Amino acid sequence: MLSRILSFGFNNTPITRFLNLNMSFRLVKNNFKFTDKKTYESIIKMKYTPDINNFVKGNINGGIYSLLIDNAA
Repeated sequence: MLSRILSFGFNNTPITRFLNLNMSFRLVKNNFKFTDKKTYESIIKMKYTPDINNFVKGNINGGIYSLLIDNAA
């Protein structure tokens, strides 16, 4: 339930719409013996557009990588 709230909040921000980002979660573990704790993995997908390239070399801008890593964590 919390994963749905987090992904809904993330997916509806202006920066995510501008960069075509989409966050989802995947269940990784659900096999604890005495608790019902679940472990999820966050997945962020981004549709590539040339607008995010570094203007010098044509590679993806490092700030985009930082944004993806920061939000996935």
